[in-house]
Amino acid sequence: MKTSAKGTICRLFSWLRFMASAGPLADGFAANNRGDYATALLLWRPFAEQGDAVAQTALGFMYDKGRGVLQDFDQAVYWYRKAAEQGFSEAQYNLGYMYDKGYGVPQDCIQAHMWYNLAAARSSQGDIMEMAIKIRNSRNRVGKFMWHNSTDGRSAQRNILKKG
Repeated sequence: MKTSAKGTICRLFSWLRFMASAGPLADGFAANNRGDYATALLLWRPFAEQGDAVAQTALGFMYDKGRGVLQDFDQAVYWYRKAAEQGFSEAQYNLGYMYDKGYGVPQDCIQAHMWYNLAAARSSQGDIMEMAIKIRNSRNRVGKFMWHNSTDGRSAQRNILKKG
């Protein structure tokens, strides 16, 4: 089954809206859905700054796509990383994509592989997990590098995780 980026983004925001339930986070998603990005930004930023992974991912997405703000890949990576380091699979996937394409970070297929791998392992959403696994598996050169440069294929991955 082929999954479009737009479809995945819609499903991501549907899931994030579900997670936000009621209150300012939900109001931010309502504002975002009607195209009122300035309001969404105002509502999400305090939560993101307080460490809310959903709000951090939403801010990362706004900077990534230039919604209500100037497109800024460095800021997108900043917010995605904050959420990804908390184990939020959607942010891990997005951070992997940024490394994969070299947006806001030096292009690094090993870092991309690591973040895609973490996203696939932690995601409960089929589409995110399926996409992360497909992309991860298409990176055969990364897998070969990891296996040929370690005795069990895990020490290279552990070294990557330490670099973070």
